Amino acid sequence: MLILAEMSGVPPASCAQAPAAPAIRILWSRPVRPPVFLAITPDAKYAAVIGRDGSLSYYDANGGLLWRMDGQGATSLAMSDDGQTIVTYTTLNPALRGIRIIGGDGRVRWTQTVAGCVWSAAVSRDGATAVVGTGNRRVYVYSLGGRKLRYRRRLLPGIPMSLALTPDGQAIAAGMWQESGVGMYTLKGKELWRAKGKIDLQYTAHLSRNGRYVLGRGDTNRPSSDVTLALWQADGLRRWQKRLKVGDVRAALSADATVVAASYRETIGRPGKRFSERRLALFNRSGKRLWEKGGMFSKPELMALLPGNRILASSENKMLYLLDASGRAVSKTELPARIRSYFAAEAAGRTLVYCGDGYAYMISASP
Repeated sequence: MLILAEMSGVPPASCAQAPAAPAIRILWSRPVRPPVFLAITPDAKYAAVIGRDGSLSYYDANGGLLWRMDGQGATSLAMSDDGQTIVTYTTLNPALRGIRIIGGDGRVRWTQTVAGCVWSAAVSRDGATAVVGTGNRRVYVYSLGGRKLRYRRRLLPGIPMSLALTPDGQAIAAGMWQESGVGMYTLKGKELWRAKGKIDLQYTAHLSRNGRYVLGRGDTNRPSSDVTLALWQADGLRRWQKRLKVGDVRAALSADATVVAASYRETIGRPGKRFSERRLALFNRSGKRLWEKGGMFSKPELMALLPGNRILASSENKMLYLLDASGRAVSKTELPARIRSYFAAEAAGRTLVYCGDGYAYMISASP
């Protein structure tokens, strides 16, 4: 097993005729208000930051501030692909059950107070549909094409921990709790399929960019080393499932669903002499582990799974590494301060990173 520190060297430059190698670059940096949530559109043309001071700020592709408003207690948001439809909400707060639907110009189009704490939300790629999941197992389905806000409520088997809309906006992938598992539903609430999970696990569901696969992850609602990862086809056929005796898991599914990347903490050793190691691994569509890296002296954290099955990872608080599909480090850079939070636009090869110096950095990991 190789540790990341051994792979940190960058190969020598190739001849002038060869295509440019992928490299980590900082496209821009801007001071931002300390965030509770970051988001960027898939093409990285727009970025949104919800600040701890209650503000909601919106930036263009170069980091220029387009507008700022009072976030009214929001702690999370979902956006359409073009950034012109934004849904803000407050998670798990019975006193703040309002959602706001905001245009890319910063104008509030609609507001509504839902019944029950908000757990999750998603917006279709074209911005025509939004879904909001609540603690009473309801999903609000909003139609945003007209002048009036129109919505329907659908009942799910469990609490929607996460929601995702298919590329055509006609079906919902849901990860659930208390009737735990992963399922697919039409906008009218018809169940297309459901895979039941362990009752004590909270499940999240992530759709591949092409909409053909669903990555499900089941975690306990308390600190533990027990995580379940599974991959399904969009028709409900399970390709693989793994129960991992690890904790602090971060996982991502490639756009074409050929691979799954995951980083995690693993406890090893004998009773009385046990210690934790951070590891980073890549699995193929059949669940076979292609490679694994990490150890006592390297603490890789998955940040993004990029086109070409490249991985952007962090280590040692402020180091960034770009790994190729075989796990070889091809680029690295050190940020000015410790990484605090981030959000990836994986299809564009961009990641918005907030550091302890109060700056947001737009990172490119493309040729």
